[in-house]
Amino acid sequence: MIGRLLVVGTGLMGGSVAAAVRSRGQAQEVWGVDPHQALEAHELGLIDRGFPSLADALAVCQAQPAAKASGSAVVLAAPVSLLAAMLPLLAAHHRHQPWAWVTEIGSTKQAVIEAMQSEARQPPPVKRALTPDPAPRFAEVFVPSHPMAGAERHGPQAASADLFEQARVLISPLESASQAAIGQVEAFWAGLGGIPSRLAIQDHDSLLADISHFPHLLAYGLAALLAARPSAAAAQTLYGGGLRDTTRIAASSADLWADILLQNRQAILGLMPQWNAVMQQLTQALATGDRAALAQLLESAATWRRGFR
Repeated sequence: MIGRLLVVGTGLMGGSVAAAVRSRGQAQEVWGVDPHQALEAHELGLIDRGFPSLADALAVCQAQPAAKASGSAVVLAAPVSLLAAMLPLLAAHHRHQPWAWVTEIGSTKQAVIEAMQSEARQPPPVKRALTPDPAPRFAEVFVPSHPMAGAERHGPQAASADLFEQARVLISPLESASQAAIGQVEAFWAGLGGIPSRLAIQDHDSLLADISHFPHLLAYGLAALLAARPSAAAAQTLYGGGLRDTTRIAASSADLWADILLQNRQAILGLMPQWNAVMQQLTQALATGDRAALAQLLESAATWRRGFR
């Protein structure tokens, strides 16, 4: 059990981390940081204490350190665009009160890689005679991760203690991470019901473009198309399961997904020519009434989808 868990960002994902940790007794206390939602998260019982900024939380951490035997850890659930400014603060605190481990759960990793490059180059602490072993560098305890879980709802009120149950959690360590920290982060997610799976960090953003970001873009595009149709109002009340399932994720936070799509835009744009080629084949089959070609395209897609496990 960790002594104190600091969750930065208390929306759907951060709030669910806090709720899962509290329900499973994974930490003695859970603190939350969020300039807009920390108070609501506290009122909902997701966190024990809330702070409007990371600097405020770290100041109190310094004044009230957690017991060394149990230690402190951090889950960064804030937008990736904000992480670059947070990592130096956490690293500076680590030099005085070492974290047991730190993870972030962003949907893209390139900004994290770039932000950690200078930190990873810091020399290791010098061990002096007759003194305890120095604490590991911040780069050694920092382990990026990404739970493949979520919901179209957002905010602390949408948080669920069961969100990570049986969810795949991608663990993408940097070369500087220690095996001890990697193991602790994997154990943390397993303790919340997740299934940790290693994924090389350099492969993360390309894969996520395929399996998450591009599908979200398509769902938003379909919803935008239907919203502009004369049947828009009727579709919102007379829909069937197909429309509901296909557009469900288009109800997600627009601000969050605008950031994610822009952060990974190169990988997403790289998929556009292939998507256009597929749509051209479907268009051609429909325009010419070529049932055999259409059925072949549909069956190829259906066969791939049936292979999900």
